[in-house]
Amino acid sequence: FAHLFDRGLGFVAIVRNRGRAVDAMLFTTFNRVLTCNPGACMSATPRDPPRDLLLVEIIRWACAAGTRTLELGRTLADDEQARAFKLSWGAEERPLEYHELGGTA
Repeated sequence: FAHLFDRGLGFVAIVRNRGRAVDAMLFTTFNRVLTCNPGACMSATPRDPPRDLLLVEIIRWACAAGTRTLELGRTLADDEQARAFKLSWGAEERPLEYHELGGTA
């Protein structure tokens, strides 16, 4: 990720308690969209005070930086904890529709 971070296209946000990391999230940013990358969170509970604090600070930073969209990422169908966390922040779920390309030319 260093090449992205060096170009201002991403960062890791960490919450520390007495010097010990208690939660972290990986973000990428491009074209006024800030994306929280799925699977990049340390804690697993939907209402987690350190994670909530981290996200509040990230939203504050993103607004000051002119970001227009916070993308919380794709949620796997069986990941109810991630879904609950995202929905608790007002996320809207939409089906991800895609087509696989491949096979013969």
